[in-house]
Amino acid sequence: MFPALSYRISGLNPTKHYYFVVDFVLADACQWKFQTGSWSSCATAQKVQKDVNFYIHPKSPALGFDWMEYEV
Repeated sequence: MFPALSYRISGLNPTKHYYFVVDFVLADACQWKFQTGSWSSCATAQKVQKDVNFYIHPKSPALGFDWMEYEV
């Protein structure tokens, strides 16, 4: 549904362990649709969700060396 996220990580201590976490934050109360190459608001969401929505990379925790070696 959404574009894949891809990051090149740098500047970590190669011998320390790190978690890679992405936090999804609700930007507004609108429902959006992607049509003809752009996003447009199509309706107001019925209920604004206030839950915590984050993703922890399945290889977490990992050494800084491992995070910096390849795209995450």
